[in-house]
Amino acid sequence: PQGGLRISMHDLATIGRLLARGGEVDGVRLLTPASVAMLRGPEWRYDGRNGDTGDGFDCRYGLAMQTLATPQAGCRDDLFG
Repeated sequence: PQGGLRISMHDLATIGRLLARGGEVDGVRLLTPASVAMLRGPEWRYDGRNGDTGDGFDCRYGLAMQTLATPQAGCRDDLFG
């Protein structure tokens, strides 16, 4: 992952479950649903003039993660082409 994160696959899966379950994992709420929505929501969207898309892959980015499936011309969500 970006940002120099050093983590085991097990712990990375736990973070994935945390985000997929709206901020709760293993019966413990760590993030509010509003916080998770903020992380998932796009903070930056490519508009044709405000950056580079990396050949159509980087078209939208949230506070903490790249978001895929951008319904926009020139953008794609297939990781491997």
